[in-house]
Amino acid sequence: NKTLVVEIHEHFLNGSGAALVKGKALALPVAGASQLLELLNDTYYINSNAYWNDVSYSGKTYLTLRADGSNARINIYSDLTSGRTVSIYATNQAYISLNADTNLSTLSLSGGAQAYVGGGGNNTISSLTVDGGGSKASLSYSKNLNISSASVTNGAVIQADDSGSSGRTYKIGTLRVTNSGIFKTNYIKPFQITDLYMQERGRVKVGTMGQVRVSGTIYMNTCGRMCTYSGYSKSEKGIFYYKNSDNSG
Repeated sequence: NKTLVVEIHEHFLNGSGAALVKGKALALPVAGASQLLELLNDTYYINSNAYWNDVSYSGKTYLTLRADGSNARINIYSDLTSGRTVSIYATNQAYISLNADTNLSTLSLSGGAQAYVGGGGNNTISSLTVDGGGSKASLSYSKNLNISSASVTNGAVIQADDSGSSGRTYKIGTLRVTNSGIFKTNYIKPFQITDLYMQERGRVKVGTMGQVRVSGTIYMNTCGRMCTYSGYSKSEKGIFYYKNSDNSG
């Protein structure tokens, strides 16, 4: 048995067709396949101090979750995303956790929101956007992580660390790092990127025992930077590869 902990607004289904979830928590027990929680709308709002936990779910093919405010939390497992197009937008210090075998259309973080993507399984995100100081996406402990496109801007951070990454796959199709955004990785060998764009002081940092391998285009402009740095010894220094060559950049 699992529990969804939220508070339902007095107008649960409002005129726009969206359910409002906010305020103090109300526990709604969900038990067994015969008693699935059927969420009839496309969009749900999780506000400060509300918690959308993993639930048994029956509902729309297209689902949007919007988390807004400190301590607003969304915890997602594969059952919710399987066979659905799911988009998550988080802002104002909300926190998102994506566990094993989740598949998202959109994950958007802003205003200090943070997300963890991992759980040891296969995770797929079509579009990852991280914007603004304090906003951060942590990528770790996925068997296979595939992100079609990602952007990190305005002082936000995407950080990828996995000390047990041997045999695991981390991929981003197109990565855009702009306006003092930072992408950094440690230990992953390699983190694979097809096309990389660095502009307006965007930085890519390859750290302790990490590798970044770019197979397509690298575009750098207006103080875009890439750097490698060492751990405790020279042998732990991060390495950058371009076009699948064996020469670090």
